[in-house]
Amino acid sequence: MTTDDPSGATGAVVIRRRDLAGPVLNRVLATAAAQAELPLDRVGDVLLLGDEIVARALAMADGALRVELVVGEGRLDLRVGPLADGVGRELLDSADVAGLGNVLGRLADDARAEPIDGGEALVLVVAART
Repeated sequence: MTTDDPSGATGAVVIRRRDLAGPVLNRVLATAAAQAELPLDRVGDVLLLGDEIVARALAMADGALRVELVVGEGRLDLRVGPLADGVGRELLDSADVAGLGNVLGRLADDARAEPIDGGEALVLVVAART
């Protein structure tokens, strides 16, 4: 990871092999969550988000999974994309699980789709709870 600003470290992972997406992403997320000094229960939430990202977001146009990470003190921001227009919102909407509600929204402190050049990104934020 490289430091882009004083508030945190920024990095990215691009995974091109579907069979490696889960193991690679979860190792990267676990490392980033530890670097953010998230408590253990929030590390667990980050890993569950990684599973959901792999399960839902591999429908990217070229088949590669791209995740940007911003590691701050007690906070981890994830940006999945670029996704085609509407796909980020669709991923959020499809994350409803009977009896649990929206899984992405429950695990992340903030879960939203943001417009970016040529499409949109799925943004997930996990922070230490006080």
